[in-house]
Amino acid sequence: MKRQTILSAALAASLVLSLSPLPARAQGSAQKITGPEFCSITPGMSYDEVLSIVGDQPDRVSDTSSADTMRMHCTWNNYDYSYAIVYFEDNRVTQIQETSLIRSEKDVTLSAYGQIASGMSYDTVRTIFGGDGALLSWRVNKNGDVIVSYRFEGTGKDDSFCRITFTNGLVSDVMEKGLVD
Repeated sequence: MKRQTILSAALAASLVLSLSPLPARAQGSAQKITGPEFCSITPGMSYDEVLSIVGDQPDRVSDTSSADTMRMHCTWNNYDYSYAIVYFEDNRVTQIQETSLIRSEKDVTLSAYGQIASGMSYDTVRTIFGGDGALLSWRVNKNGDVIVSYRFEGTGKDDSFCRITFTNGLVSDVMEKGLVD
């Protein structure tokens, strides 16, 4: 029962940004993986299911299997230096992470960031910031906790942003760089 609740929570977190249908990609596109495709990858998917979403073989596969467990992670690189990594254990997705595939809806100010506190829900954070964040990663740890991180773009210069991490749906860590009012 607990495992199903955890998987449901991770699925909900990964689907926040994937409410629209997957866009068709032009043949020869510089994108090997898109943000909506990334957000459609859910816990427990097989390698073949991930390939059916992405539509392209990964650029790199790293195998770290042991005698007891098959472990690998696959990386899809885009020409704009954005990328996604999907981690598998015994042919099931256990973790995903991305860089620069998704951008948050609204720029966050330092004042808004200052209102975020441990224990808040994603919906509360989204209300304070005025929009959704960009899903950076999710994973299920050994204790069964679902850990999801989002990036929100900032109002400052030079790549300002904040990262909000949720454990089991509640804010557990916050970090900012260069936010201003």
